[in-house]
Amino acid sequence: MKIHSLNCGTLCPVGLKDSLPCHCYLIETNKDLILVDTGLGRKDIENPKERLGKSFFHLIRPQLKIQETAYSQVIQLGFNPKDVTHIIPTHLDTDHAGGISDFPNSRVHVRQTEWEAAQTPKKKFSAQTL
Repeated sequence: MKIHSLNCGTLCPVGLKDSLPCHCYLIETNKDLILVDTGLGRKDIENPKERLGKSFFHLIRPQLKIQETAYSQVIQLGFNPKDVTHIIPTHLDTDHAGGISDFPNSRVHVRQTEWEAAQTPKKKFSAQTL
């Protein structure tokens, strides 16, 4: 087994001097590629204000680099994104799960309580939720 550490999105929140990475891991086993979190996805990069929300976009200020997506990094590591068989998001916030749509053939494993929370109407994002 081999574990690749990925930064799948750089965030530059208002008021912070340093940027924050979206840590993700690609686990390479003898038969599977498994992603733990996906970070920001290609659709987030292409249409950030709609996908991420205007408040998130303006307060968290993500750097929108296609090469930071898990999809691009899987390719850079010499794999085919279609070979990612499982995704394990730690939770379903956009900066952890935005790239799920880049891997449509993968099985996503999520706790029932997290799934239910993701199905409820979203609260407005504000600086207080940071």
